[in-house]
Amino acid sequence: LGTAANGVIDPDTDNDMFSFPVQAGMRYEVFTDLPNQGDDSTLDIGDSSGTLVGSNDDDPSRPGSFASRVEFTAATTGTFYADVQSFMN
Repeated sequence: LGTAANGVIDPDTDNDMFSFPVQAGMRYEVFTDLPNQGDDSTLDIGDSSGTLVGSNDDDPSRPGSFASRVEFTAATTGTFYADVQSFMN
């Protein structure tokens, strides 16, 4: 989709939820970009029924970063959700 959504992680209590449309059979990558050193996110992707599609704490493709990334192929067309939290939450 090439779409960005912005939020701020509060280390103690933050939980940001973003929705996005998906098409069955298409591959998607959802990731966090953490501009402040020391920020640490977790990322859960869920489908419209609340089923967890993917989850990640620290993206292994970015050593030294505490950013998160989930890649998945959508099994259904609809609205999926990205739940971004602080690792501390």
